[in-house]
Amino acid sequence: MVREAGFNPGTGSAMKDSEYYELLGRLVGNFCSLEVAVRMFLHGYNREATMPDLPDLNVGTEVAESSFTNWDSLGDLVDKFNKVVQDRDLDDKLDRCVVRVRDMIAHGRILGVTPAPPHTLYKFGRPQNGRVTVEAVEMLDESFLHQQLGRVFQQVRIVVRASKALGQDTFSP
Repeated sequence: MVREAGFNPGTGSAMKDSEYYELLGRLVGNFCSLEVAVRMFLHGYNREATMPDLPDLNVGTEVAESSFTNWDSLGDLVDKFNKVVQDRDLDDKLDRCVVRVRDMIAHGRILGVTPAPPHTLYKFGRPQNGRVTVEAVEMLDESFLHQQLGRVFQQVRIVVRASKALGQDTFSP
């Protein structure tokens, strides 16, 4: 099938496939930024030992466990952040809805009926007695991706504001 440049028949959108995949990648990148921002915030708030010297780390190196290095999930991190801001009477809490979307993308299956976007994300629950429950079916269209990208970016900004409100220099060069 020959497709007109700049027109996606799957969405009727003028968004090119490459733009769609870039947008999806930006969303994943913003989730990574959010997790690192919350980890750095908690590391500073808890006055934990010095951060590992990341450029010097090699496979097999052992470092101290901290908010930056532990196995907390994004959901755990959001809960810990929200407890800090509540305890310190700060205005903004993180929206737990971003955890659901991040988990859908990280643990779901993204596929389409055709090779052209938009694609659909399917999220399945843990098996019980040989069966699984469908937990989410989400069309990853341009509107959804833009909405989530904005939402996640706003969450990163909340972490930066909280850091500044508490006098942390977490995000200074």
